[in-house]
Amino acid sequence: IEMKKNLILCGGALYLVLTAITFTLATDQKQVEVQKKPKKSENTTSAKDLIAEGSQAFRAQNYDVAITMYKKAVEEDPQSVDGHYNLALTYDKKGMIDESIESYKHLISLKPDHGQAHNNLGTVYEKKDMLSNAIAQYKLAIANDPDLPEAQYNLGRAYFKEGLLAKAAEHLYAGGSLFLKKGDRKWAENSYNLLKNTKSEEFEKALYGQLYPDKVKKE
Repeated sequence: IEMKKNLILCGGALYLVLTAITFTLATDQKQVEVQKKPKKSENTTSAKDLIAEGSQAFRAQNYDVAITMYKKAVEEDPQSVDGHYNLALTYDKKGMIDESIESYKHLISLKPDHGQAHNNLGTVYEKKDMLSNAIAQYKLAIANDPDLPEAQYNLGRAYFKEGLLAKAAEHLYAGGSLFLKKGDRKWAENSYNLLKNTKSEEFEKALYGQLYPDKVKKE
């Protein structure tokens, strides 16, 4: 009987030991699996942080540093809309027109409905005297964002260059009205001043009334 008790006790102890070994092995295996997962380097800066650094350099007009930061940002996150947009904008500021065009095109491939990108691409095309390309981009900008005053104004100005005065008047009026709604009186007046040269009395009078309502009442 005593021997049987000893065997039972030994068996229980062995079970506890085996259980402990199994738990330890399972824990160690889990830790190995965690360690095998790729770790982000502690020295790696996120795309968001890189964009912030680039924007700080951009505001200081240090465009070379800004370009470097934005390029690193899109390398870190190739889908970063903000990264590509800021890079394209900075290339334009630096006078790197071809690079700016390619960056805007890449951005638009990621986000085709980015109205501001279409507008900005249009302005860059104009710098290369590619007016038909610019007009196409301004149209796309308006199609995706009808309330974008810059695009309306730019399309009106481009039509004015082409001698298409009726079309120019329509978009200059739209741009001026939108600028005014957004509180940008300076650009609303710029739109009006160009609109006067289209000889479109209807649109000119309408925008004048929005700009100078007190004068209209006196008249």
